[in-house]
Amino acid sequence: MNLDKRNSYTSKSILSILQTTNDLPESNIPTIQYIIPSSILIIFSIISIWGIFFYLILGFCFYFKSGILIEDLNLVQENNIQLFNQEISKEYSQLSFHCFFSVCIYLIIFFICLIILQYRKKLLTKI
Repeated sequence: MNLDKRNSYTSKSILSILQTTNDLPESNIPTIQYIIPSSILIIFSIISIWGIFFYLILGFCFYFKSGILIEDLNLVQENNIQLFNQEISKEYSQLSFHCFFSVCIYLIIFFICLIILQYRKKLLTKI
């Protein structure tokens, strides 16, 4: 019976601690909830910078017809060496164009993330 009283006192004290109200003054700064948090935008920016450098290097390697990348070409076996050389040249230029196009897309993503982050920073400084 004594044990029951002690448990009830303990549970009452725990409940009183949990039910205390915080008497902190409320902040006048409005909290803004964004669909995409700033940390995700920073991660997108870092990935975009990496993609820009990677595809820029890869695009220049395809543009200058690097021999190590010949395995990445979609080639059809030709009996005529002239047609085969033209096809290799066409495939290299097409892949370099694709890489440079990817660089442009990554640049657009990077600048969009940068503009959004600057806009949010400006909003926070106005408040």
